[in-house]
Amino acid sequence: MANQGNWADANLVQSLNEQKRYINDMENDIQEMQQYYENEVEQSKYNEEVLKCRCNELQQQVLTLQPALKRADQMQMEIDVLRNELRKRDLALNAYDCQYQQLMYKTKMFKKSGYRYLDELIESCSDNCFKDTGGLEDDGDVTC
Repeated sequence: MANQGNWADANLVQSLNEQKRYINDMENDIQEMQQYYENEVEQSKYNEEVLKCRCNELQQQVLTLQPALKRADQMQMEIDVLRNELRKRDLALNAYDCQYQQLMYKTKMFKKSGYRYLDELIESCSDNCFKDTGGLEDDGDVTC
């Protein structure tokens, strides 16, 4: 029985040693996990600070870019107004050109129909017409 007691005692000691080793391994795993999560928390805090700084920088950029954006919007509106004015001017020029072409056509047709302008009448008058009548008709008008 003494052997059985020694064997049971040795078995208990071995079992206690294994449990002790298991507990130590668990404690080491827990410490490693705790260290890992503490590092992750520190990294997260660092990332948060970096993101806050970057956010502040972007806010400052937005504040400086807003007036430029407003100026660009105003310039775009001015460009639109000028484009409309140019379109109106082009339409007016086109209408003027059309009227001018019509007037030139009517003038050409008027000339072709046999009417002569006063300067053509004076140039076509011969000296004979002025010599014979003195250049005047009975009522005092110039003859040709």
